[in-house]
Amino acid sequence: MPIRRLLLAALILIAGTFSAPAQTNDPSFSLVNRSGRVIHEAYVSPSSDTRWGQDRLGRAVLPNGQSFQVRLPAGSCAHDIRVVYDRAGGPSEERRNVNTCTERDVIFTGQQARGPQQSSPPQGQPPGPGGGNPSFNLVNNSGRVVRELFASLTTDRNWGPNRLGAETV
Repeated sequence: MPIRRLLLAALILIAGTFSAPAQTNDPSFSLVNRSGRVIHEAYVSPSSDTRWGQDRLGRAVLPNGQSFQVRLPAGSCAHDIRVVYDRAGGPSEERRNVNTCTERDVIFTGQQARGPQQSSPPQGQPPGPGGGNPSFNLVNNSGRVVRELFASLTTDRNWGPNRLGAETV
């Protein structure tokens, strides 16, 4: 009888080892480009930070099909990641609150890329003149469909493009 219990405990321990990815304290990860475009800028910051920080690629670019190792200091595992395609101010794509301690490869496909920005922030500076990250989540509790969303800086003379895109409601 005790051998059965010991064997059962060993099987449970082995099953638990293979069922969930182990979380480490190392938030470093591979940024993988599968977008069909060139990534010219990549920003990574703790999700609790309002600034994007510096462009991790520097003067380099990340061609389609390639990966770039992002080294981060131990500590925070929740990160926001933003890439800019094609050229400065080009379409961008973001991932929010990514657990980089468990996700070793963060893949960007370009399918969620949004149109060009009004301007690209200087390296190491937050986007927008008001400081901080201007991104936000729109929550629609109105009971009505939102078909268009326009947002711009108060200093802009026009609203810019529809941020939802032509096919999104």
